[in-house]
Amino acid sequence: MALASTVHTLTGSATTYSNIISGNPQFSKGSLENAEKLFVEETYDNLGVKMYMEPDCIILTDDPNSNNQAKELLHATANVDTSNSGTFNAYSNKYKVVSVPRIATTAS
Repeated sequence: MALASTVHTLTGSATTYSNIISGNPQFSKGSLENAEKLFVEETYDNLGVKMYMEPDCIILTDDPNSNNQAKELLHATANVDTSNSGTFNAYSNKYKVVSVPRIATTAS
């Protein structure tokens, strides 16, 4: 079974689910928000009943650009002397970044 797929099947239901963001975008704030939405909309038990789970990891390959972007987003702070001084980072301490250098990149 593929780790990531757009058509995962459930053992007790005809329902399928996806854990791949449409278009396979590069990591960004927007793609993380799409992943969060996908997680809410595509989390089922084996009978096809929606369930609640709270993600705590961002799993990435060993691509340094994606890893750096994820870490920048999670640890961003605004300088108190700038116009964004009151900005709250909603992602701070929400996720940990896990880099998997030998992750399979084919569907099988």
